[in-house]
Amino acid sequence: MVRDHKVSRGLGIQTVADDMMDSQLQFYAWGASPTVTSWGVGPIQATGYDRARMVKAKTPQVTQAGSLSKSITDFDVRTYVEWAKGPDGNGVPYPGRAKDGSGAGFYKAEPALIEQLSRPAATSGWFQRSTTPLNRNLIRAHLRAAVDSAADLALSRARVAVEHEAARNLTSGCKWCDYVKLCRAEMIGGPDGEYDLTDMNLRVKPKRS
Repeated sequence: MVRDHKVSRGLGIQTVADDMMDSQLQFYAWGASPTVTSWGVGPIQATGYDRARMVKAKTPQVTQAGSLSKSITDFDVRTYVEWAKGPDGNGVPYPGRAKDGSGAGFYKAEPALIEQLSRPAATSGWFQRSTTPLNRNLIRAHLRAAVDSAADLALSRARVAVEHEAARNLTSGCKWCDYVKLCRAEMIGGPDGEYDLTDMNLRVKPKRS
């Protein structure tokens, strides 16, 4: 088993695109399997992901009347149970609304809420584990993509040598690319034009000796 550990600020429902990206681990596991097997702990037969939320759960609060505050709900079952014990293990004290203190008491954990927070739909917001057997089709798809990428790289290098310009793959990622201004300028003025790199927050990298 090859398992990858991931943390994030929040965990949502896995999408089809997420599953496709996760399948890269199948390719890595397939490539590492011969070496791992030589250690006497193989062969690798499955991959998996452990995802954990890195943001700390909030602490519940009780109202003056002794009910659980609805303004704070971002907590897990463990946090709730530990908090509901109170400072002395007898529950969380609340003052009550009456001035004479007759409405005071202790809030204790609600079994129905514990059951709700223990359900998979709730716990998956804090931790997710997935396991997938090695799949020949997934491995073949990533291997073919790696070969195609290598072939495209060689073709791009050959094109640059002749035309001094590589093919562009225009995607939404262009919005965050450091070279987008230069790329646009060369699209309009050609690769042999003269451009002020300082206006594009760029500089010429010194050649290695």
